[in-house]
Amino acid sequence: MNDYEVGATFFYIGVNVKQYPDIVKMVDANGFTIGGHSMYHKNLPTLNSENQENEMMRVNHLIE
Repeated sequence: MNDYEVGATFFYIGVNVKQYPDIVKMVDANGFTIGGHSMYHKNLPTLNSENQENEMMRVNHLIE
């Protein structure tokens, strides 16, 4: 993965973190940056602020 010494950032949806934890661990082990892209990829502007925060916090906790 590091043959070209190029970095990358991977943004994960929480349900995929739950389904494929080994992929997330492999990406982290290879030094790439990981970010959250919500828990269920809902349309965030249609949610109230509490549900928006919940979408982002849940995926971040899974990634941690």
